[in-house]
Amino acid sequence: MKVCTKCKEEKSLEAFSVTQKEDGTKRYNSQCKACINAYHRAKRRAQGRPSRAEWLDSVRKPKMSPEEKQELGKVKWDVNWNKWNEQHGERIRLENIEAAERNRQALLDSGVKRCSGCGDEKPLHRFHNRNRKRKDGSSYEVPYSRCKDCRRTSHRLYEETPKAKADKRIRNVLRSERSKNATPKWLTPEQKQQIVATYEHMRDCRAVTGEEYHVDHIVPLKGEHVCGLHVPWNLQVLPAYINIAKSNIFMD
Repeated sequence: MKVCTKCKEEKSLEAFSVTQKEDGTKRYNSQCKACINAYHRAKRRAQGRPSRAEWLDSVRKPKMSPEEKQELGKVKWDVNWNKWNEQHGERIRLENIEAAERNRQALLDSGVKRCSGCGDEKPLHRFHNRNRKRKDGSSYEVPYSRCKDCRRTSHRLYEETPKAKADKRIRNVLRSERSKNATPKWLTPEQKQQIVATYEHMRDCRAVTGEEYHVDHIVPLKGEHVCGLHVPWNLQVLPAYINIAKSNIFMD
């Protein structure tokens, strides 16, 4: 126990600060910690300096809601991303294009590809190709990850689902409406019968080959630059995948 010279109270040694001398001995201050702190607080007030609580309030960041923190984080992310993209984005993009082109050329040189569906390694002619576009506007061809057989099997299974059947009914209704609106009234009965025969020929092709066939309009009914009519000389029977790839493009 020790008596504080300021408040004259007897307190335990833990209430006093300790100073260690050069010889290793310890000396307790004459005033307790509470009195020393009170002296420094009064001195700061006399000098016009803020208290610790006031100083903390002035330097402490304002509290933000979770939504404000999220918005601030997005802003910081965008700033850092734009800065990084300006320094390294173009170089990495070109490196990725070159690496992808090397991998694609190596695949074409090998002449084989492993199907992700059946897992078999097959020649490239057993895969459909698709066009991919780069950001600079250039395009290139790359085979699908699944072979033709796996894709056709998957399409057949999908066509048996209720959603696919409903979508097919809707497409048939829209197609019938377009064909009806594009059929001229001056067609003769023989020409109308030729249209019916074309659709019968399409169904015969389906039954014989087991593949999906469509009746295609050579000049699309709703093309980008030209529109055709639903007349016999504008109809042709094509495999479904060719008609889908052709879309509404007029190939003269």
